[in-house]
Amino acid sequence: AAAACTLPGSSGTVFAVVLNAFTGGGELARFSLTPELELQGSGPDSVATPRATLMDPLLKSLLDLGLQGDDELLEDPPMCSVLPLGPIPRESVLGKALAAPRPGSAGGAGSSRPQARSGSAPHRNRGTVINQPVTFHRKVKSAGYGPPSEQPRVLGRPRLSTKPAPRPDFGPPVPSRGSRALPRPASDGNCGGARSSNHCTQERPPLEPCPEQAFQAYTGGAIVDLCFTPQASHLLVAGSDRTVLSYRLPLAGRVAPRGERGGGPAPRALGMTGHQSDLLGICPSYTDSHSTGGGGGPVMLTSADDRTARLWALSGTHAGSELLCFDRIRTNTKPTHKEDNPVIEQVQDAQFMCLDGAIALALGSRLAIYKYDLHTQNVDDDIKRLQRLGSYRCCGLMSLPREPTAGSSIVAIATNNTLMSGTAIVVSSSKRIYAWDIAAERVLATAPDASLHSRPVTCLRLAHPLAEFQSAQSLDLFYTAAMDGTAKLWDLRCMQECRCFEGAHTHGAQRLRCRLSGCLRYLCMPSEDGLVCAYDVGTGRVLGSRHCHRDVVCSVDLHPRFQGMASGGFDGK
Repeated sequence: AAAACTLPGSSGTVFAVVLNAFTGGGELARFSLTPELELQGSGPDSVATPRATLMDPLLKSLLDLGLQGDDELLEDPPMCSVLPLGPIPRESVLGKALAAPRPGSAGGAGSSRPQARSGSAPHRNRGTVINQPVTFHRKVKSAGYGPPSEQPRVLGRPRLSTKPAPRPDFGPPVPSRGSRALPRPASDGNCGGARSSNHCTQERPPLEPCPEQAFQAYTGGAIVDLCFTPQASHLLVAGSDRTVLSYRLPLAGRVAPRGERGGGPAPRALGMTGHQSDLLGICPSYTDSHSTGGGGGPVMLTSADDRTARLWALSGTHAGSELLCFDRIRTNTKPTHKEDNPVIEQVQDAQFMCLDGAIALALGSRLAIYKYDLHTQNVDDDIKRLQRLGSYRCCGLMSLPREPTAGSSIVAIATNNTLMSGTAIVVSSSKRIYAWDIAAERVLATAPDASLHSRPVTCLRLAHPLAEFQSAQSLDLFYTAAMDGTAKLWDLRCMQECRCFEGAHTHGAQRLRCRLSGCLRYLCMPSEDGLVCAYDVGTGRVLGSRHCHRDVVCSVDLHPRFQGMASGGFDGK
């Protein structure tokens, strides 16, 4: 673009040219006031400098910008960022997944028939006689009359139930009047994990164990993963027996039996089973306003080696129930021909996106984006409408870029579910890291080969700083851990390595998952020798370590509110 302006009281004309279309940097080429209008730069990509001393006040009066600091003010926004730079296009893959159902259209994905919430009575047309809940044809179908139908729930707008829903029994019963209550530990409410630590200040990591909070989650089994829900309402623990245990927080303190170390018996948990192979990961929802029964509640997404991803309810009348099973590529309805809706061949990871509005699945070398609806049923059949608690539909598939090694697949996905962001980070089996803009359906950047891990990556996560530490720079940090014994901190804006952490932990064979603190000051890392260590993010040095387990420590997580740490290991604790 070019502009010309003649100032009053001056015989010259100021010309300004912006080379944004050619260089992408927003450079401003300045012409002198001589009649020849000679460009003072040495080349087309260089920034010209004026000859006349009058140019500084002229440009300042025209552009309201001084020549000093122009380069910083004219810089383009970062190419890669989790912060949305604009609205998500409705025609994109992510826009289709987040689109609300049209009024009068099907409520469930993959079906053109009228849908209604689970348990609601079917709509009846008074003009024609149709089948009733008890109709005798060739066989008897009767499911009774359910509760009255209600309006479909809107994402982010929770509705309170007028009738209290029965809740599962979490934890020991409350002591009766007159009995002596259990002593309340000083760290109660701060954490509550298999192995938890005291309330941490911002100056030191939480490496002091809490024996009164330790418990045996699995007897004769191992813990393969654990995490807190973002709202700090549950602690989720995945075991080697293909089950997931949900503990309601805060955990009450328990007195250890005489002569034994550690805490007392394990608190009561809500068990979820259904996978037929080893669990690969768990991902809780960010919001608690899902339609999972009376009163709503959080949900959890799991992925396993049985080529499925499953959605579970953690609260409400369906607590512990499987809401959805992602076992087919297109929809959850069985087709007449297998090629119309093929079975998923591989599921490596599953993550929520855009405030739980969509789900991203790693299906081999492809990334699939799914739209899902909870409690939408087909009202044509009174029996089948109560057998399914939701539906889903695939909105698009995106493949990895061509790599030098054939047969690469996605092993991990990282998304910021607290924002309406279409940016996702994926790691392939060839250790390459990609920044993906799902809204634009393209790869934004790739990490340089010189900074990649030398062995497979087992952990990929975006930073989730606390409210007082959030900024445009802190939200664009992510970190990885690999079997080469190192953990790395990356800057998404430039896809460069910021810090490498090594020396205090052992990581060479197992799938370990680390966690960056909410204050962004230290990185908590598990180890295969039973240690839990903490690194200083600013310097990379070791802040301390603690031997808390008798076997491999596979995962650690920090309490979202109090930053107390919970750890789980192969010893089942």
